[in-house]
Amino acid sequence: MNIIARTYFWIYIRVHYGFHMKNRIYPLRVVRNIVKARWYRFTGRRRFVLRGIDFAVTYACNFKCEHCYAAKLMDRDRQLMTIGDYRRVCQQAMELGCLCFSLQGGEVFLRKDWREVIGAFQPEYNHILLTTNGSLITEDRVKELKRLGLDTLYFSVDSGIAQEHDAFRKHPGSFQKILTAVEHCKKHKIKVVFNTCVTKQNLYSPGFKKLLDYTHENRILVETIFARCLGNFDGRHEVMLNEADAAYYYQLRKKYPFVVRDLDNNYGQWGCPTVKEVLYITAYGDVCPCPYSHISLGNIQHEPLKVIRERGLKSRWYDHYHAECLTAMDDDFMKLYYPPVEQKSLITLEELEKL
Repeated sequence: MNIIARTYFWIYIRVHYGFHMKNRIYPLRVVRNIVKARWYRFTGRRRFVLRGIDFAVTYACNFKCEHCYAAKLMDRDRQLMTIGDYRRVCQQAMELGCLCFSLQGGEVFLRKDWREVIGAFQPEYNHILLTTNGSLITEDRVKELKRLGLDTLYFSVDSGIAQEHDAFRKHPGSFQKILTAVEHCKKHKIKVVFNTCVTKQNLYSPGFKKLLDYTHENRILVETIFARCLGNFDGRHEVMLNEADAAYYYQLRKKYPFVVRDLDNNYGQWGCPTVKEVLYITAYGDVCPCPYSHISLGNIQHEPLKVIRERGLKSRWYDHYHAECLTAMDDDFMKLYYPPVEQKSLITLEELEKL
């Protein structure tokens, strides 16, 4: 792909997915955040603008996916966050610059008050995303999501070959349901993104290439997630990418510009955005660096979000942008991180710092 085509797609992706004209203020907030982040970088100040938060609103799920990272985080003895909790954290996050709130699970639609959860994040002012396996999406539900203010629907897709995707998800017919749901989203003007877990095995597969061909043809963003040894992948280091695999992945991206990673979306600079620009909050209020860093920095039931985040930013692991994802590609971090999280679902920042 030549430089003109790459430039066109670069602009298209950022305008289409990055700006939302639901109100006149939102684009100005985006520009403000970028300017502040670049100013901090230019002046050498170790300050960062919070970009987005991922919320696990439930760990209940109707699928049994091979790679589920959230499986071990479910604790039936702990109380889920309430609508009031979400409203409070949303306000605290917005004061830190946050304007993107992502709802995930488990499967979000298994939580009975999912409509109220969406409303708690002020969709009239913020970018609201929701990740689903697609099994419970109908046209009526897409219309309702649009009415509630949802901007972007993320579908978890693992292969462009239906049989492979369905087998990985252990749910026959799920691939076709996603394709049907995509058409509903197009009709009712909800933006679509595919979430894809990239393992050492599927990176080179015909199914992955077919998925990339489909998304390129339909101009659908593919958020690629490098496999980690978490949840159902505990101890399975053979699924993780090495440097040669990563080099092949980036070579593929030259042909498929709709393929991205979260490291590409930063305000400040390219690199691991955990704590600096993104956070993950479990269904029970534990604030973690990201969905794949099961390290509690604190709990929003006990402390304000600002205090918890500042604690994380003091850590040597989160006070700057690392060149690569800590939990997928950073050998030094992974040697410390994986042994304890294979023993229990969540460790504390203090435990990590002692290792």
